[in-house]
Formats: sequence, C-alpha cells, structure tokens
Amino acid sequence: MKVMISMPMAGKNNETVRKEYNDIVEKFKKLHIEVVDTYFTDDTTNISRPGIYFLAKSISAMEDVDAVYFADGWRNARGCEIEHQVCIKYGIKTLYSDFLNYGENNQGIISKINTGTITAINSDGLIGSNTGIVYR
Repeated sequence: MKVMISMPMAGKNNETVRKEYNDIVEKFKKLHIEVVDTYFTDDTTNISRPGIYFLAKSISAMEDVDAVYFADGWRNARGCEIEHQVCIKYGIKTLYSDFLNYGENNQGIISKINTGTITAINSDGLIGSNTGIVYR
C-alpha cells in the first residue's frame, strides 16, 4: 500500500514541518506501509503563488497512491481541505490520526474492507477506521 501525507504547514518553519512529517513516516514504516514523499523543497522564488504550485504537485502525486493520510489540523488548512475534496470526489481512500494511533498502539494489522474503508485491526477486532470513528 502507498500512502501520501497531507498536513498543515502554514505558520510553521521548515524544521518543524520536516520533523512532524518524518514522525508520521516512521509510524507508517512500523506498519510496513510505503509513504510517497511529497515533502517538496523546490525553489519558488520566481513563482507568484507557491501554495498553488505545491498543491498542484501534491494533487498530481495522488494519482500514484492508495490512500492519503490527513494529519491533525488538516481541516484548518486550505491545501489539505482541497486534497481531501479530491480524495472524496475521485474515490481515493482517506486516513486520519486514529488509523496510526490505533494501528501503532495495538500492534494492529492493516486490512481493506470491501466498502473502500481502511481500518486498523488487532486480535480483539476492529479498533480504528478512516472514518474517524473508533470501534471496540
């Protein structure tokens, strides 16, 4: 499975963003899930709207992923909201923080449900889903 990370970046310095990004990547690695690197560092000094430039690159990268992980705070970030709408409109699976938290804390395995929902499951049953709802 290939996943892309969508996370808010406005108001954060590059070091903070990179650390948060790498922390999420490490959590996916522990679950044996490949993360497509969309942490772009292009020189945008000659680009009038760098936000749109990077958003376009992110949307282009979505073609090659199975799911997009939306980091905490995504609802307050324009680019993340747009990426989320692309997922909804084009049927790309969405993941939220409960997916990583429950998958990591409970040594979960990853499973695709026939509805297109991705869940983290442990030996006790369904424990987290990409709907933001936790089941016990």
